[in-house]
Amino acid sequence: GYVVWEFPIWKWLMGRGLQITDYDVIDYDAWIADGVPGLQRTLPANEFEWYQKNTYDLNEVTPHIRAVFDHPNFTYHKRKPTWDDVIAEYNNPGLCDIVLNSKALNREEGFAAHRVVLIEITDVEVVFHDPNAKGDGDYRHEPLAHFRAAFENMDSPALARYSLK
Repeated sequence: GYVVWEFPIWKWLMGRGLQITDYDVIDYDAWIADGVPGLQRTLPANEFEWYQKNTYDLNEVTPHIRAVFDHPNFTYHKRKPTWDDVIAEYNNPGLCDIVLNSKALNREEGFAAHRVVLIEITDVEVVFHDPNAKGDGDYRHEPLAHFRAAFENMDSPALARYSLK
């Protein structure tokens, strides 16, 4: 139930030749320079509170960020990704994951950031891997409009694509 920040595994993956393209609203330079207060200035209050409450130690994440941003296999787009970005990156070689509001995805009230891996996007549905606590998220299917709404429901969704050079 706790946030697993991607930076250590991203550094490891990029060291093995993977190219990572990331879209996010977080001002990572502010987080690196000012620590957790820099992150707090970047996110809406409710989302920051959720990350703070569900991360063991946000300060522990900070040193890993610079190693990722300095890596030649990393490309960062500091902006809110759109659904058009999701489709464009999905159609490129590699695989994509996105961060969305899992409460909205699961038809519940509230907010919880959650990363899922896209498997297939059609005109009517999205098939994805959902590493949920129940363990029943392999090849999960949701109607396209509902899935897209869970992505667009967040003020700070994220999109990443992993590909070989």
